[in-house]
Amino acid sequence: MNGEKDFCQIFEANIPTLKTSILEAFNNYESKGGYKVIWEEFEDVIDEPLQKFLKSNFTSSLDVIKNKSKSSFPDWKVLCEGKIFAIDVKSGEDKMDPWYDMGRLDTFEEKHIKHYEQEYYITVKWKKEKKKIKVVDIYIEPFYKSVGYDAKSKGVKFRPYDGKLRPKSWNDFTTRKSYWETKKDFLKGLSLSKKYRRNKFLSEWSKDMTSDEIEVILKKSPKIKS
Repeated sequence: MNGEKDFCQIFEANIPTLKTSILEAFNNYESKGGYKVIWEEFEDVIDEPLQKFLKSNFTSSLDVIKNKSKSSFPDWKVLCEGKIFAIDVKSGEDKMDPWYDMGRLDTFEEKHIKHYEQEYYITVKWKKEKKKIKVVDIYIEPFYKSVGYDAKSKGVKFRPYDGKLRPKSWNDFTTRKSYWETKKDFLKGLSLSKKYRRNKFLSEWSKDMTSDEIEVILKKSPKIKS
């Protein structure tokens, strides 16, 4: 194998097989803790078929580390020929578009891009049937293909008040629509949204400032003029 390129090629070429095995694992799934903690249960159900998939498709040099903390990222770290790959489970109820966290605009490059060669999301779509939870479908793809689009910034979708990235709609998942076909495309969208959010904040804050206060800020931060 040759690091990132070969790992990604093999993993992505075999996603249909992985999806089938994970859906089979969910056939006998019954939530024990209710919908508030099902995301933790989803990780446990997915663990066995994912581990088998990785071991059967890659060389013995592959090392898979399951995260012991349910709330930490990623759920699995895969070490392959000195490279680190991340696999994380996301989920959402079928009656509303998913709204899970995907990292922050201002720290994504530092905490994700620079640290992992590639990240993959296993997104679980579920629904409530009486008192039971049923898995409707799952979607497996590189993280950037799961990120939504923000029309105002023409960049990645994000939650305005804290800048956390948000996913695309269920319809986009179902139709396999992606707004960012490559990591390079995603980084361009990330940059556009970061710039839009900064400018919006500056514009809003300046409304309550005097001309003297604005002048002081411009002197201290000459980059704002550019």
